[in-house]
Amino acid sequence: MSVITTANIEHYAKIITEKAVLRGLIKAGTEIVALSYEEGDTDKVLDTAEKLVFAIAQKKVGDNLIHIKDIVSKSYDMIESRYNNRDELIGVPAVFMIWII
Repeated sequence: MSVITTANIEHYAKIITEKAVLRGLIKAGTEIVALSYEEGDTDKVLDTAEKLVFAIAQKKVGDNLIHIKDIVSKSYDMIESRYNNRDELIGVPAVFMIWII
């Protein structure tokens, strides 16, 4: 039996992101096929196809970007909080689970 934990959250998020990109490509491909049968202007179809695929590529690149001011601000807040609460424990409390099969 396996248990999903937050330890692998980045891995699961990457899978979800990759599947979303693939679904976007499938949708764009379907639209390109339909346009190819309907439209008589090859240049217009090619232009639309490029825009659809480029939009997916741009979204994928932009998803991983975080503005530096957000990172610095969060880091500063975390450091300040730890400094002001020096006696508190930090980290994640351990939870033990026993599975009886």
